[in-house]
Order: sequence, then C-alpha cells, then structure tokens
Amino acid sequence: TGEKKKAERKQRIGVAYEESFDKNIDIGEVSVGGEVIQTTKEFLGDGVGRKYSIEIEKSITSFNEEIEDQAEKMRKANVAERHIKEFIEKRKQELDQFVNDKKERRRADLIREELHAVHKQRIIDSVESLLEETKTDPQGKELPNNTSNRFLMNAKDNIAYCVMSINFNLKQRLKRGIDEWETYDFEQAEKLLPTLLEKIKSKIEGID
Repeated sequence: TGEKKKAERKQRIGVAYEESFDKNIDIGEVSVGGEVIQTTKEFLGDGVGRKYSIEIEKSITSFNEEIEDQAEKMRKANVAERHIKEFIEKRKQELDQFVNDKKERRRADLIREELHAVHKQRIIDSVESLLEETKTDPQGKELPNNTSNRFLMNAKDNIAYCVMSINFNLKQRLKRGIDEWETYDFEQAEKLLPTLLEKIKSKIEGID
C-alpha cells in the first residue's frame, strides 16, 4: 500500500540520516557523562535524569566529606569555632552553586536532544515528501552520479544524497556540526531547510 511504502521510505531516510554522521560531518547524539540520552522519559520532572541525579548525589557526598575533613583539621589546629562555621557556610554555598550548575547543564543537554529529535524528523518527512513529489527512486543513483561535489559523490543512493546534502550545507551555513548547535542554530536550520530542499528539487528536475 501507499502508506506502507511511505513508512518504508521514512525508515530508510532515518537510517541514512544516522549513517551520514559517520562520513566526517562531525554530527553526533548529545551525550552526557559518556552516555547517550535516548528518551525524555529517562528524566525526572525537574529535568534531571535518575542516573544523573545519582551522579550528583555522589558529588554532594564527596563534597560534604571534604568539608568535614577540612573542618576537623581546623579544629585540631585550634582554629576558632566561629571561623570553622564561616568556612563550612562558604563551602556549602559553593556546593549549592555546583549542584545548580550541574542541573542546568543536564537541562541544556536534554533540550538539545529534544531539538535534535524534532530536526531529524523534519528532515525525514521533508526528504520523503520531496522524493514522492518528484517521483524519484529512493534507491536510484541519479543524484550522486550527477554531482561535482566529491563528498556527495560518495552517497550510495538518492536518499543518502539528499540527507548528506542537507547536513553538509547546514554545517557550511551554521559553521559548526550539530553536536555544537544551540537552540538558535536549530531554529536557523528550520528556516534554511526549505531552500536546501528546493535546491535538491531543481537538481532532480535538471537531470535528463
């Protein structure tokens, strides 16, 4: 059926999107502490994931142990108790700041991951519509066989060409790979996408 073919095309485009990142475009999933964030469901209500909150808990414990250790050394050195209290208060404030900073970084990573997922789906939907509209064979090689761009010549089929072309041009325009994008880069990418798709469409129409 038409819907089944559409779903298959979208699946192929999704695979091509992931594969394109292995071709020196420097794009990767957002990772935190060496682990990739897979889904927003892994996160707590305040935006900090369970596994990351455990990491923060360990940092707090370590920080508190260090404070106690220092306070004990001060007591042994006969430092006045009021100075020790001031020291502890100052260090506790630093700890609060440390925890807040860590939580904010986690939130920022989560937001970027969500934006990346939306961006990926937008590309999948757009490329699928383009191939359907132009009646282009997804697994044909017309596009990679008709380009002078050495990078895009390596695309294994028309799907890969479309995805690689979009990613390549976005990196050129935004001056950095998607792993370094901020919120405004994703917004800019959304604005640039129609022009990039139109460029591919013109190329398809120009092929004999």
